[in-house]
Amino acid sequence: MYFQFKEINIWPSRESETVQQHTPEGFAKMSANTRVILDATEILIAKPTDVLAQSCTFSTYKNRNTLKTMVGCTPRALIIYR
Repeated sequence: MYFQFKEINIWPSRESETVQQHTPEGFAKMSANTRVILDATEILIAKPTDVLAQSCTFSTYKNRNTLKTMVGCTPRALIIYR
């Protein structure tokens, strides 16, 4: 992921105290060094009629065509990547 995102500055800085100041107290005790929480998911879709679209969206894990997405948010639920 680093190579994908190194050009844009979307990740909170380690030196910045902003994330630590706004992290919920209970979460900070369990995961003090967390800056971003990533979640990936697949959403089932109808099979595209275009063969290229079929191959791009086919999931061997689900054995269906899916849209794949990843979301990154701060511990306070601010979405910083989608």
